Amino acid sequence: MLNPSRLLFDKNTASLYDQVYPNPRTEDIDGDGAIDDDDAKTIIGYTLDPYFDDTTVGGTHLPGYHKGQRPIIGNKGWKLGDIYHSTPVFVGAPPHGFTENSYGTFYQNYKNRTQMVYVGANDGMLHGIKNTKGTSSTDGREHIAIIPKRTPLGKVKNLRSNHDYYVDATPKAYDVFFSSLATPEEWQKWRTVIITGLREGGPYYFAIDVTNPDGYASGPEYPKILWEWTDNKMGDSWAKPDVGKINDGGTFKHVAFITGGYSAGNNIGNSFYIVDIQTGTTIKSWENLGANDNKIPSSPTTFDANNDGLVDYIYFGDTKGTLWKVDVRNADKTNWTCNPLFTPSVVAQRKPIFYSPTVVKNNEGKILVFFGTGEELNLLTVTDNYFWEVWDDNGTGRVIGSNWPKVLTGQKVLSSPVVANYVVYFTSWLYTATSEYCGAGSGRIYGLKISNAGIDGGAAGLVLLDSYGKPKPVVEYEVIGPGIPTSPVVTNGTIYVSSNVDAKNIIVIKFLGWPASRTRSWREVF
Repeated sequence: MLNPSRLLFDKNTASLYDQVYPNPRTEDIDGDGAIDDDDAKTIIGYTLDPYFDDTTVGGTHLPGYHKGQRPIIGNKGWKLGDIYHSTPVFVGAPPHGFTENSYGTFYQNYKNRTQMVYVGANDGMLHGIKNTKGTSSTDGREHIAIIPKRTPLGKVKNLRSNHDYYVDATPKAYDVFFSSLATPEEWQKWRTVIITGLREGGPYYFAIDVTNPDGYASGPEYPKILWEWTDNKMGDSWAKPDVGKINDGGTFKHVAFITGGYSAGNNIGNSFYIVDIQTGTTIKSWENLGANDNKIPSSPTTFDANNDGLVDYIYFGDTKGTLWKVDVRNADKTNWTCNPLFTPSVVAQRKPIFYSPTVVKNNEGKILVFFGTGEELNLLTVTDNYFWEVWDDNGTGRVIGSNWPKVLTGQKVLSSPVVANYVVYFTSWLYTATSEYCGAGSGRIYGLKISNAGIDGGAAGLVLLDSYGKPKPVVEYEVIGPGIPTSPVVTNGTIYVSSNVDAKNIIVIKFLGWPASRTRSWREVF
């Protein structure tokens, strides 16, 4: 729900919101038998406070409590829904160093823009929060919130009694160039865009222009909803889209790559899409990939094989254990292809892939794809899973060496891997049915030499520091603690990883030729 006229978001202004579609599905939300402004009041009321429709507080009857007449009791703040599967994304200054299409001027104009954090929540909104480093009284305050039009607004009133899913996916932020946008100068065609799905909230994606966080000072430019998108073959929008530039018939476009998601129905979710970010139109799609009951919740990963700035290949996994490859090198999209790259020859090793692969080139110029398996929907089902290194040999997937796949006994890979300095790092989760932490299980982090699947005689792996700051012997994995671990983040010789339960450590690794880093403080991230 966008408010381009800057109306006060209040129940008393409900009748003024015709242009922003407060009830696009014409639902009788308050259940009084009529579709009217009271339904808009109900939407706004539950958005501001999911308990606004109760008639008692602490056993005390409160008359006039319905339809936005709740009396203010105490200092009640804004209610924020749970942030469950959505990982916050930070948007500050545009990346520095690009020069094409006057990007340097774009950078200069927005390098000091207000820093923002965007995250989805199960209150129905994508939230934009100011991050001004404590220099302003508005630091940490919500700056915007958007309710997608396709959200079933009738669900909003269930917030007080039931947990449901709304904007439950991780957003993707990217600077894109809108070549056909009518602007006075070329640099103004660059826009900072966020694209996000809803995960179990529904089969939809939407994109918003967040170029200028303070755009309302000069006009109703920010935030601008660019489009909302779906397809009748889409399942729930689990994946974070990847973004890149392609050559479409001689026109260079920034596009979003979207996988089909997850659904209980047949031939729903086993699809792949390429969507024009400027227009929200589907440029190319593939449907019915794999078996009828196949699903593709994995996020896609783009790869520029020749470093020309254009996407050449896109990789993703499915729930049948197959790794797929999309080839978009040809300028004629009728020649674009989507084919299986690799399926394990051993049937027992064909386990679901729920997270995006990582793609790199080795020092021989070969394309290597890393991914792990693990069923996320049935977390408590204990089974062996696998971590793979697959070589893309001109469209044929090959496993090199006898050490792959890495067998993960009783574990699941529930995040994406990362490769740094010829070592692949990934996390796994092992369910343990203990009373402590309500059976939260235990997380591990692995560090394996690529094309070796081991610690290579101590030349790769994880290096921890003892209490004196001295490096311990290299190990293949380290137990993080209870809870499902995040994907590792590697920077300057130090790896950061956390979990959704009380994990206390940060893992410290050592790259060859780099000094060992010391432990830093860190916080829990969901």
